[in-house]
Amino acid sequence: MYAATDGGLSISTDGGDNFNNRTNANSGLGDDFVKGVFAVGLMVYAATDGGLSISTDGGDNFTNYTTGLGSNIVNGVFADGLTVYAATDVGLSISTDGGATFTNRTTTGDGLGSNIVNGVFAVGLTVYAATDGGLSISTDGGATFSIAPPAHRRRSRQQHCVRGVRCRGRRCTPPPVAG
Repeated sequence: MYAATDGGLSISTDGGDNFNNRTNANSGLGDDFVKGVFAVGLMVYAATDGGLSISTDGGDNFTNYTTGLGSNIVNGVFADGLTVYAATDVGLSISTDGGATFTNRTTTGDGLGSNIVNGVFAVGLTVYAATDGGLSISTDGGATFSIAPPAHRRRSRQQHCVRGVRCRGRRCTPPPVAG
């Protein structure tokens, strides 16, 4: 069990009875303010205020990545194999080589609802980005995005801030393709 906190990444191996805290000082996290975490097997990805930290040993040690990210302030993370998505304060950064290099997607030319990306989730080639300008959806692996209609509307027609996005399990149904 992993808990992202403002004092590091807390890890429990006994169902939450006890936690060990990983910090910049004792594990190499990019920053002690951890905003999100994604784990599969021994791979642990921590979204921090100092970059994207990746562990290959279950969270004992981290390597921090900042080069190529839209911003070192990473709000959320998702990974599928070697593809890593980092939701940053200046776009959605996508790596296809396990985090060694990133390509950043923004509102200009790429169609995100806002450059402030709060969270991300992907199923196959469909990428969901929670932004301050609404939910942005890509059906081409994150190359381009369109803004989804808001789940609710107030009196205005403006898009609303979306803080996070998840699908039930990994069986999301992609949006219909306009034709």
